[in-house]
Amino acid sequence: MSRRHGIPHQHGPFRFENDPSGAGRIVFRGRDAKGVLDPVALDSLRSAIGEAREDDCRLVFLESRLPFLFAAGADLRMLLELTPAEAADLAKEGQKTFAALARIRKLTVAIIDGHSLGGGLDLALACDLRFATPRARFGHPGVRLGIVTGWGGTVRLPRLVGLPEARKIFYSGDAIDASEAYRIGLADRVAGLPALRRHAIKISASHPSWPAVRSLRRRLLASEGDPARRRFALGVRNPRANNDSALKRTPQP
Repeated sequence: MSRRHGIPHQHGPFRFENDPSGAGRIVFRGRDAKGVLDPVALDSLRSAIGEAREDDCRLVFLESRLPFLFAAGADLRMLLELTPAEAADLAKEGQKTFAALARIRKLTVAIIDGHSLGGGLDLALACDLRFATPRARFGHPGVRLGIVTGWGGTVRLPRLVGLPEARKIFYSGDAIDASEAYRIGLADRVAGLPALRRHAIKISASHPSWPAVRSLRRRLLASEGDPARRRFALGVRNPRANNDSALKRTPQP
């Protein structure tokens, strides 16, 4: 398919664009400064992934235009109003969307220049690589709010950094900085934005046989399994409730 020359073809929180370098970009602008990943955002992300899939670029950047924020998770106020069935549906929608990103036949690089928290971290984990600026922060604060991620993070994060490091992130709810993320393998590179983009473009341009790269990606995805097949509903409780109403992770058929 011919290139679209940087013209965005949708108007949701996520848009697909072409970069002057020849790469594609999925850009998150958010509907407000909070950067939540609500059903509208997930729907626009699926559309952007579909456009990226049809484009002839080899490399897709995933980045945010929100100041100091890559992406947050789901809207907490909305989650507290969901029924168990609605929470399960939201979990499945997020899983399907992030799985579509993970399976796209492109090299995907998350450019993280701010906070990547909760579902925002799950989104970054669905990319092949995560490049961070020094001010990037990574975390899963859901345990402090009575929320358990249902978007694949509990599968992808331990496989990426190992179970002991993943436990620290999930159990503490604390955010880690870019240098710590690089140390444990969560961030693949830490530098300024221009240097990160140049390095990603260099990686994508350095392979004379792109079909071999695609084949390698398929094999790597197959080796790690599909987090979307390990379906877990979003566990939500009222933060004001007693401890005996603790979170429960509910397997879905």
